[in-house]
Formats: sequence, C-alpha cells, structure tokens
Amino acid sequence: MNAWVLERDKYMNEAEVRKLRRYLEDKALADLAKGRTRNVRVWAVIDFALGTGARVAEIANVRIGDLDLKKNEPKVLIHGKGGKQRYMYISQSLRKHLLEYLDWKKKSVDEPTGKEDYLFLSERCGKFATRSLQNMFETAVKGASLPRYSIHACRHSFGTYLYQKTKNLRMVQKQLGHVNIATTQVY
Repeated sequence: MNAWVLERDKYMNEAEVRKLRRYLEDKALADLAKGRTRNVRVWAVIDFALGTGARVAEIANVRIGDLDLKKNEPKVLIHGKGGKQRYMYISQSLRKHLLEYLDWKKKSVDEPTGKEDYLFLSERCGKFATRSLQNMFETAVKGASLPRYSIHACRHSFGTYLYQKTKNLRMVQKQLGHVNIATTQVY
C-alpha cells in the first residue's frame, strides 16, 4: 500500500496565503467602516484556521475559555478527534487579532464573551456548523481569485510551513494532533 502524498493542490503557497489574508482583512475593514459584521467574522475564522492548522470541527468548537492569550506564550486548547485535547501555540499576530476580535465581539456586537461561549458565532449568534465554515472559506478563496481549495488546505498549509521553518516533525505532529508520526511525514 502506497503512503499518502501531500500534493501541491492540497495546500496554498505562501503568496496565496498572503493574498487571501490581505483580501479578507480589506473586506473586514470595509465592513467595519460600514457597520457590517459578516467579513469581520470571516477574517477572524480564516485567520485562525491559517494560524493554527486546526481541523474545521475543532475551529467550530473553540470556546473563549480555551484561549490563553498571555503575551509570552499565547496558545489555544483544541478539542480534537476522539475527545483528545492539545494546546496549539499561536503567533503574536494571531494573538493580537484574537484580542481585537474579542474586543469587537464585546463592544461592537454585544456577543457573549464568557469562558463557555463559542469564539466564533454566526451572525444569528449560533454556533457555526462545519459546513458553514467550509462554505465561508470557499467563498473567500473565490473572492480572492485563488484556485479552488477546501478549508482543510489551511491545515495542510500550516503543517507544510511549520515543518519548513522548524524541520521538527515531532513539533508538527504535536501541533496538528496526529497520533501517528507517519501521518505527519507527508509534510
């Protein structure tokens, strides 16, 4: 049996990631200026996906109490497959974005921000379904004029660039929550 290979069409190159982030940030800023909320949420969700490599179901299930945004070691508790939990360390830029997003939730849209409340809520204040997050991502990719990717491409992109930066397969395994190192070796 042949091992699975991470094909180039399964992850975004760095220029595509930058283009998507720039597109989403511009859309969010335009919405903020017009008093709209949609793209502020989209930018936060997709930046989180790109900055953590979390699975779509893991993103949908993040609660505010799962965030530990201390300046020196910001991290998020991920509730993964099979009921397993792991901490994912995040960048300072994602930390800053999440702090701004939480402030926006509290002050601008009066969304609940207690420890048990979901980080990402739909415009109707309900928990996002995974399919809604997938659709959100597909719409954003199309709007940014990128090739067709699924939201799982954020996970593959994160794993690919983390490995390229660190050359530490165990770190990538731990961040992505892979039980078997063979799964991580595709990066």
